[in-house]
Amino acid sequence: VAPEIFEILPLFSNVPYVFVDSPLDHDKQLTTVAQDPYQGGYCAGRIMDLLVPNAKKIITVQMYDKAPNLHERSRGFAEYFNNPNVVKNITYTAKEYGTQKKFIEAILKAKPDGIFVTNEGSSEIADYCKAKKITKSFALIGYDLMEKNVKSLKEGNIDCLISQSPQDQGYLAVKKLYQHCLINEKIEREIFIPINIFFKENHYEHYRNRRCRIYRKQLYFSHVKKIPGLPHHLSGLSDLCRKPFHSCTCHGQPKFPFRKRKHHRPRSS
Repeated sequence: VAPEIFEILPLFSNVPYVFVDSPLDHDKQLTTVAQDPYQGGYCAGRIMDLLVPNAKKIITVQMYDKAPNLHERSRGFAEYFNNPNVVKNITYTAKEYGTQKKFIEAILKAKPDGIFVTNEGSSEIADYCKAKKITKSFALIGYDLMEKNVKSLKEGNIDCLISQSPQDQGYLAVKKLYQHCLINEKIEREIFIPINIFFKENHYEHYRNRRCRIYRKQLYFSHVKKIPGLPHHLSGLSDLCRKPFHSCTCHGQPKFPFRKRKHHRPRSS
């Protein structure tokens, strides 16, 4: 999160807004939709302890110095081990390291037993080791199911990824704004997203479950009843926010969006 955000916020004093991804020390927002960064870091520490029991040196990597959520992940990770002689935090600065390549070289030169990257940059370390044909002798844990990270996870170059479900965060943020602005519902101050953990063996579950969630939302939009008085592009959104999936009235109706298989008559001989 850029520090300039606090300079911009006064411009929205009369407009409701939602913080997404980063819980900030602020009290004017409608709500915050995010994953608890401290608990995410603490969870990563527990996983690292399982991957590398009795580790003597573990490095946490921060690619941005002024991001409060990354600081909280590092703090949670360090407090799990509660041993400053084992966990060392390294923050990238262009002034000190120059390029990211030199930064990665400095990390690997320390010969750690484990590396925890607090953002999406874990694939940079994995790709560097792969390009230099360096035998990976450490556990690597990172954040975010970006395509390059998932590729490294499938190849075994990353041991574990923690997902923040950014699509769900964005969806919930818009949903809460709608509930507050249009139907005057009371909104909770904080909404924490679950900590989703992925290994090589279960990463495909994310994509399968994601397709199901997207389909469910599309199903709602195409079948909820229209609400009189709302603009056309907002009609039906009240049911979207109120009705559970199993109570959708479209079941059993002829327009249910599954294509029927065509049965062809056998050709007469």
